[in-house]
Amino acid sequence: MKNKNIVLKKTTANDTSFIYKWINNPVVKKYSFNKKKISKEKNKLFWKKNLNSKKHLSYTMFFKEKKYKACGFFSANFYQEYCLINYLIAPKFRKMGLSKFLLKLGLKKINDYKKDIKIFAKVKKNNIRSIISLHSAKFVIYQEKKNYIKMIFKK
Repeated sequence: MKNKNIVLKKTTANDTSFIYKWINNPVVKKYSFNKKKISKEKNKLFWKKNLNSKKHLSYTMFFKEKKYKACGFFSANFYQEYCLINYLIAPKFRKMGLSKFLLKLGLKKINDYKKDIKIFAKVKKNNIRSIISLHSAKFVIYQEKKNYIKMIFKK
């Protein structure tokens, strides 16, 4: 898979319906911090608050060659001196090596938006694939907790 076949676009209101389906997928929930199904109402409220917020960036990843088929999601929540990223690959596109492209493109978007900010990711200890993806994107372990690892991006 080549990076040129993938594009990251700012998430739009139209994207939120399939992202909603992805985040409630059982495989996604297995590695999620929130195990409960997210209601449509909570999802709408989240996007109403965050879609155009300066404290939240969100991008949807698409395959160019598949008529811009959505295949992933990347977001960053900004706080005073750092941001916390979140990402997922659509369930039917997993195990294709897409995480490295999503992380690379997403990290560039953060850098374009706000240089010199610390970038963190939190990942559950049982999410080995995500830990590997984050390591390959230059994240290192910053702090270990009982059930998760906090990682920091080393530029």
